[in-house]
Amino acid sequence: MSDSPSAFLFPLPLAPFERYMLADDRPGYPMTFVLRLQMAGRVRRSPFEAALEESLARHPLLCAFVDHSRRRSPCWVSAGGNRPHVDWAAAAAPLRYPKCERIDLASEVGLRIWVRQAADTAQITCQFHHSCCDALGGLAFVGDLLAAYGMRTAAADRKPEFGTLDPRRLLSRGRIAARTGSPMARVHSLWGTLCEAARWFAYRPVPLWSPTPAEPFQTTAPPVLEIHTRTLDPVESTRLHAAAKQRGATVNDVLLRDLFLAVNAWNERPGAERQRSRIRISMPVNLRGPEDDQTPAANMVTMSFLTRASRECGNRDSLLEGIRRETDWIKRSCRGRHFLRTLRMIFVLFGGLPRCVVGDRCLVTAVLSNLGDVSHSFAARFPLASGRMVAGDLVLEGVAGVPPIRPYTSASLMVSTYCDATTVALRWDGRRLSAGDAREFVDRYTARLRETLHRATT
Repeated sequence: MSDSPSAFLFPLPLAPFERYMLADDRPGYPMTFVLRLQMAGRVRRSPFEAALEESLARHPLLCAFVDHSRRRSPCWVSAGGNRPHVDWAAAAAPLRYPKCERIDLASEVGLRIWVRQAADTAQITCQFHHSCCDALGGLAFVGDLLAAYGMRTAAADRKPEFGTLDPRRLLSRGRIAARTGSPMARVHSLWGTLCEAARWFAYRPVPLWSPTPAEPFQTTAPPVLEIHTRTLDPVESTRLHAAAKQRGATVNDVLLRDLFLAVNAWNERPGAERQRSRIRISMPVNLRGPEDDQTPAANMVTMSFLTRASRECGNRDSLLEGIRRETDWIKRSCRGRHFLRTLRMIFVLFGGLPRCVVGDRCLVTAVLSNLGDVSHSFAARFPLASGRMVAGDLVLEGVAGVPPIRPYTSASLMVSTYCDATTVALRWDGRRLSAGDAREFVDRYTARLRETLHRATT
């Protein structure tokens, strides 16, 4: 039997969340996310391209197409010799899409790469289709890419090492939505699914207020999306963890609480139209267990949604306590799985997503994805220099990323930690927020976090 994953993987039916990302994909709001790596050193093209080929062989869904011709459901199939678009240029060259921002998985693999090189620094930008993998899966891939590059450029005693991956694990990646256990557990699961659906439809959230006129829609391929980043240094990051611990909460709870406060204050500014309204934040939930450590890049998350009325944002302490209780319940009850089971039922009943799910209306006000320490998502092992990962003649200096946006979800944030520094990255909808608005919003959110640090030390 062939050792190629294509021999036993494909055709591979899409899992419910993969189908959801594909169904919600649209030209103006593609379901793609970005990871951007800041490197010290110069990227050598030949070893990088060889490393890319080796890394893709370890992550089959990043070199696959989606075949819609199957009778029952779309399936992953091998893309054959098709490989990701890789764009090389000097640092000053703008990043542009080959055709448009959207990745058509019927004819293009779900990964694009841009390399921008200065004299002694480089930036590597990766755009992933969210059906192929989530941000943690994307990090696993870029970790392998850097490791494979380091193996080709490092001295013998400084070479990175791959972790073990088993592509057969991809065969069971979609079963996370079906783990129900005993009959009583299945009843509880159904009840949870119905409650989750009721919460979804009972409260319609409001979008982030747009202070300035929206920019006109661009029909030509725009520059690759901008990202606004702000960084809490290692001292501030340590204090953020201490502030959360002091309140018996997690860092993620604090990040959510301060985002609710920032959004509520933004929407209650003079001139804002929707006051005393409900805010909903979408929170990706990782469903990987220890048994998934050897799974190649895939989408193994679900979504949970936290909704608060603006009046509930008046007391920061009670708001945090309510979020702490809810996120704890999400973990203990596996509430995020109810969302996947709802998707599964919808696909069985309707064959696709109804307009109330993918229509152009506000489903969530903002997205917050907290990756934690990104180094923990790398399956590969690296030598270190001053705490930073070394890949041959390159050193990883920083990582930032942003989730996708959809209509009326104007702000999508990703928080990541590397070398004890915490980076907040914002992607925004240029049709509803100007670049200046976006800078102001991420500044206000970061200021909320720093206010939390100050309160914890006074």
